[in-house]
Amino acid sequence: MAQKLQRSSKKNSQRSRRSVVTIPFISALVLTVLVYLLRGFAVLTFLPGGILLGLMGLTLLLGVFYGIDKTRRF
Repeated sequence: MAQKLQRSSKKNSQRSRRSVVTIPFISALVLTVLVYLLRGFAVLTFLPGGILLGLMGLTLLLGVFYGIDKTRRF
């Protein structure tokens, strides 16, 4: 019984370990890929290239923070 409680507490602690940067990084990545593809298919031709570059920069920056956060040991 005690082992069962210990296992469930480990699962909960790993689930709560989710980074604060995870959701914004994945959201920015999906949005950037979507905008890039739609602009390539000439659906969003009115969108300036600077916005796409800004999205790519934001994704890169969040990716660096995500990578740093994932490699922390504590």
